[in-house]
Amino acid sequence: MRKRNSAVAVVYGLCVLTLQAATAWKDAVDGDWNTAANWTEGVPAGANPAFLTNAAASHTVTVASEPADAATNLTIRTAPGLTTTLGIAAPIAFTNAWLTLSTGAVVRIAE
Repeated sequence: MRKRNSAVAVVYGLCVLTLQAATAWKDAVDGDWNTAANWTEGVPAGANPAFLTNAAASHTVTVASEPADAATNLTIRTAPGLTTTLGIAAPIAFTNAWLTLSTGAVVRIAE
């Protein structure tokens, strides 16, 4: 009689992926940074990068009151001949962030 001792160990690793849900300005109209409906994935926060991009018309996004959370990595980009402006009238924090400005991008800081 043949005795078979076999042990099979299968280890399933738990892999948790954290996906960065980028959020982008939805409309080519002026508006408030803190209005979730103005963004594809809500107001930029945490590790989620934000994009102020535009190909339809010049517009201004205004930070009128301090956002609840800091954002990371903001890109402001527009189509040739247009302007996308980020108007900052309240404190806004970007933690360990990149700010990318392309042609037509304007950052205006109010006093």
